[in-house]
Amino acid sequence: PVLRAETGNLDDASDATLIFTAPMNMDVSQDVASLPDDLLAACFGQLKLHSLPHIARVCHHWRAAAQLAFASRLRWQQHAVHTRQLPLPVPRAPPITPERSQILRTGLSLTFLRGGDLAVQIVDGSASAVRTVCFPNGSSLHPKESMRPFGNHGPFTAGVGGIIGYRAASGEGPSGESMAFFPAMCGDGTASNSIRVTKGRWQNVLSAGHLVFLLRMHSHSWWLDKTITADVLDGDTGGIAAVDVTPLRDALRQQIVQFDPSSTHFTDDRPDCGAVSAADGHFIFHVSTEHGAKAAAALRLPAHIPSRGPDEPIHWADSWVTFACRWPATHAIAQMHSPAEKRCGEHLMLWDDSTFTVADHVGGSTGPVRARSHVDVVLLHAGTGAVVARTLFAPALGNLQGEVTDAFNYGGIAAIDYTSASGVVAACSQPRAGLPPPGLLIWDLESAVCLQAVLLHPPAPEPPLRRTGLVGGLTPLRLEIGTRVECRTGDAIWHRGIVAAHYVPRGRLGERPLPYLVHLERGDACFALVDHAEVIRAVDGREEVTWNSRTQAMQVAAHTSLSLHPSTPRLAVGMWRDGVAAGVLYSVDMESTQRASTLADPGR
Repeated sequence: PVLRAETGNLDDASDATLIFTAPMNMDVSQDVASLPDDLLAACFGQLKLHSLPHIARVCHHWRAAAQLAFASRLRWQQHAVHTRQLPLPVPRAPPITPERSQILRTGLSLTFLRGGDLAVQIVDGSASAVRTVCFPNGSSLHPKESMRPFGNHGPFTAGVGGIIGYRAASGEGPSGESMAFFPAMCGDGTASNSIRVTKGRWQNVLSAGHLVFLLRMHSHSWWLDKTITADVLDGDTGGIAAVDVTPLRDALRQQIVQFDPSSTHFTDDRPDCGAVSAADGHFIFHVSTEHGAKAAAALRLPAHIPSRGPDEPIHWADSWVTFACRWPATHAIAQMHSPAEKRCGEHLMLWDDSTFTVADHVGGSTGPVRARSHVDVVLLHAGTGAVVARTLFAPALGNLQGEVTDAFNYGGIAAIDYTSASGVVAACSQPRAGLPPPGLLIWDLESAVCLQAVLLHPPAPEPPLRRTGLVGGLTPLRLEIGTRVECRTGDAIWHRGIVAAHYVPRGRLGERPLPYLVHLERGDACFALVDHAEVIRAVDGREEVTWNSRTQAMQVAAHTSLSLHPSTPRLAVGMWRDGVAAGVLYSVDMESTQRASTLADPGR
């Protein structure tokens, strides 16, 4: 017999049906019941997770086959969630007297290697090195550490995410105007221990798997320049090649409709705002138009670039446009006006969590909730242009998992990730005082079912610190008048003083006032141009906070990274304090000896 699964409307699980095509002389009631589990599972796996309860009611045989079909997603639903803190070679809390460093931005990145080991990169300015800590299978308490010193590649002033890279200050150091890159992973999925240095200046620097895409400065306009070019650095070999980006620009321009080269303008729709992005092996440009449509195109980059000698010129490599598409204003991808982005393998994830706000109740804090928090997710495949859009709901506040939603409502989503191996999306809440484990939400992307909602640490007894808002669009500042601070006046130069005033006028009408006036111990004074720990910080070792404009509250000043294990229901969450080499790393394991036998209530 031929066993086939079909779904009528992919957005309506009630239309999911199983169709059996069999010879006329077949006894369907007996032969279908005797089909092996793996064959039934192959069929059931074509349906959505919503179908599991209906399939399970048919018979025990079908129930076992259905659990086999959906095993990769159901294992994320285990009730026993194990969390452990993994050891890092840096402190959890910032030292009372932080190390002074030439590095403006320290940071942490997480990458699960193809074999399942977790590689953690730490930019440690005090050690003048990038430290790589590798945890076998992502949870071992006995990691292996390697260190890549900055050496003669510095001094560095600014960093780039993904493959960690730092630009040397112009005219300083033996490398001059250049960038040094510290890849986390090689193209074969193993840990990298290389340092790649290349000279030049670029408009955008993007991580594309083991490649680094470096968009060259263009003279006038992306849309009007005759040619658009870029360099591509191979993190494995250190080779660098030039690619022509003009075909992508031209294909994208055609999608926006009716560009007239003779008059150098668009005669129908016009680009409104655009963004450059990347996925593994691809450069992506997506743009919103004045009419509300969305257009995007991707350029396939060379997979391997051989190394070259120091005197050899950069050669040109083949690249091609993999897709160029336009979506109308009614499409989900076009309705995301200012989405956040995450590179997820060959997918680019666009996501918007603007509905995660402090709960809006009717009739007081105990009244019904007006709107249910959710995150809108769009996955764009860089090789084909295929789009998958889902709205992923958080548990309702009245449910047992409502406290998890509460954790997300104060600040929204801190980090998010997707893995095509199991088809799940995971998100964690914003960091809290002391950096305890965050709240977690895990969804099955295909069906949008919430598989897991868990708060890994008891909720805070009180909401985040709130301060009175200021007039004129000014936000409350971190440091009160009279606080002893130190101010950065050079790459690695800090001077101590006392905050004397807030929001000091510049003296010119219409200019935004300066956040801080600081009286320095050496006898003079200085201004802090921005309210950030990289520029001004307290000297008493207090936990740094930052203003969250969405919640109108102060929250812990830390960045969060989240990464999903490629083959098991395990994830890693790292939280890194702003402006200092300090943070914490957690491994969260949902593997259980007893497989879940029921589907989570989709209404959670």
